[in-house]
Amino acid sequence: MGYTWVCASAVADEEISIGVTMDARGRVYPPLPATYFGNCVVGRSTALERGKLLGENGVIAAVETISEMIKSLKEEGPLKGAENWVLLMTQTVVNNDYKLISTAGSPRFEVYSVDFGWGKPEKVEVVSINRTGAVCISESRNGGGVEHGWTARRDVMENFAKLFAEGLQQL
Repeated sequence: MGYTWVCASAVADEEISIGVTMDARGRVYPPLPATYFGNCVVGRSTALERGKLLGENGVIAAVETISEMIKSLKEEGPLKGAENWVLLMTQTVVNNDYKLISTAGSPRFEVYSVDFGWGKPEKVEVVSINRTGAVCISESRNGGGVEHGWTARRDVMENFAKLFAEGLQQL
């Protein structure tokens, strides 16, 4: 996710914050069982100066910032600030000056393992990302990595795809 944040920041005209959704079933007390069927997802967001993201160690800075954000979930508890979540989400949508790239999903949700009686899915896509700008992250359908889904204007997507692929080749 850190690498995606850096690439998105490189093709954007402004600073972008990042938000991550996380499974809170095992983080509430008492913990919910893994078989719990319902929404128990929480979010956290953080920001980093665009200059740091685009600097020489931008990916490292992004990963460290995201890691600290995730650690706060354990330290503060998953429901810290829940009373303000709706207000924060509303302000994010209304305030065009605040750009947020967020996740819709997680490889740990194991969406390709879900079977509602019709068999396991061939392809999973979160269509709401077209309106929200979120990055959909899931395990890959063949089990060998992760899938990223993201939508943006055509020119932004083309620049992002080029930058993302070039960066991967350098690793």
